[in-house]
Amino acid sequence: MKIKSRILLGTLVAMAVVSFGTSTVNASSWHKGLPNSLKYTKWHHGSTKINFGKKAFSLWGPEGGLKFGIPETNVHYKYLGHHRYVIKHDEPHSGITNVASYVSHLSKTKFFWKWDKSSPWVANYRY
Repeated sequence: MKIKSRILLGTLVAMAVVSFGTSTVNASSWHKGLPNSLKYTKWHHGSTKINFGKKAFSLWGPEGGLKFGIPETNVHYKYLGHHRYVIKHDEPHSGITNVASYVSHLSKTKFFWKWDKSSPWVANYRY
C-alpha cells in the first residue's frame, strides 16, 4: 500500500512539474522577422518584385521607372489565422515607421499582398 501511494504521489508531482514547466505559445502575439513560409523567397507582380530575406524584405520597382531595393527594416509579423499575416515594418528610405502590410492566401506559388488597409489586394507569383 505504501509503494502504491508513493508511485501515485511521484506521478502527480511529475505531472505538476511538466504542466508548470511548459510554455504556451500565443498565436496572437507579435514575432520578430518574417513568417517561415516567406523567408528566402522571391515574388513578382508584373515587373514589381518583392524579395524576402530572414528578417527584412526589399521591393523592386518596374523597369524603366523607379528602381529601388532598399530593405524594409524592423520587421515584425502577427499570424491572423488560415494563411493570413499582418507584417509591420519601417521604410528607412522614406522615413515612415510602423507600416502595416497584409499577406493573405499564402501558398507555394501565389500570395496576395496589401500595403495597408485601404489599398487593394495584389496577386504575387513566385519566381
